[in-house]
Amino acid sequence: MTGPGTTVYVDSSAVLKRVFIEPESTALADTLRALERAEDLLEDPVLRRARAIDGDMLRALDAIHLSAAVAVGAEEMITDDGWLAEVARQVGIAVKMPS
Repeated sequence: MTGPGTTVYVDSSAVLKRVFIEPESTALADTLRALERAEDLLEDPVLRRARAIDGDMLRALDAIHLSAAVAVGAEEMITDDGWLAEVARQVGIAVKMPS
């Protein structure tokens, strides 16, 4: 049971429902609203930006990676993921691939 001061861990399978709208997304939002400080996750700018990235190009976690890189002002990204590299270049981030 959650209460004031309770630490709640929200795993990626739940967080991704804030990025990609699925049938369970509304129920998750309602659950998060009931928690203290849930607004942080509901309105997180990184997740909002990730939600706007073309889902045909990137998988959910890649979209979050790219959104986080943009949020911190990354000028360069190191990745071994070709799709992520392509989209990062499209938004103006230089890419180095170790392979």
